[in-house]
Amino acid sequence: MDESTVVLNALAQGLRPLGQGVEWFEALSSEEQSEVLRDLGGHCIQARATVEDGP
Repeated sequence: MDESTVVLNALAQGLRPLGQGVEWFEALSSEEQSEVLRDLGGHCIQARATVEDGP
């Protein structure tokens, strides 16, 4: 599992505060941000996320 997957998983489980996730994401390069967003979209599809899951 790569670092971004670990961080996204911790955020999704509430193990890391959202503010820390925002700081982490903003510190990434634009290319890394694009990769994380692509991966996050894939995770949401696999989890069958709903509108209520968004926040």
